[in-house]
Amino acid sequence: MNRKRLNSIKLLSLLALAITLFAGCTKTDLEEELLYGTWYCAEYEGGFYYTFNPDYTGNYKDKEGAGKTFTWTLSDQYLDITAKGSGINVAAIETYVIESLSASKLVWYDQNDPSRTKYTYTK
Repeated sequence: MNRKRLNSIKLLSLLALAITLFAGCTKTDLEEELLYGTWYCAEYEGGFYYTFNPDYTGNYKDKEGAGKTFTWTLSDQYLDITAKGSGINVAAIETYVIESLSASKLVWYDQNDPSRTKYTYTK
């Protein structure tokens, strides 16, 4: 094999390795534990609370305390909430896209909202 061809093979091998390594580094991997706890959003209908438990259950309620229980899953930046409770005959699944998540701040929007209105929650 000539030297030029060998160098091309080495370069292509290095490029393939670099692509593989960078493909595993995504910004969308969220630390699920940061979601645990109670979050408050003042900008939504006069105040709204979400509580996420480590056993994938939770509840949401308004400032008067009316609300529902739910189960949840987190996959990449997609948070699926399946509502339960009286008046719900079938599971109502809502999917939110998490823009950012830290120990004290959560920003998301409803995947089905064409305006992608973002809501900010704090602990």
